Amino acid sequence: MEYPELIESCKKAIESGKCLGCTALENINFKGNPNCIYSKKPTVQESINQIWENLGVQERIKL
Repeated sequence: MEYPELIESCKKAIESGKCLGCTALENINFKGNPNCIYSKKPTVQESINQIWENLGVQERIKL
């Protein structure tokens, strides 16, 4: 059984480790999801929020 090649955004997300694969990969006709959150570059605020979460910051200081 041969699966179709994934779209570029899905391939990059999987290669970079942002995506570990989704259940849609089980579908033999699945080529990718261009609207997947892991295939898009995060905004600055999303990145800052992730850093705070990783550091365990409980209280956020307003700048």
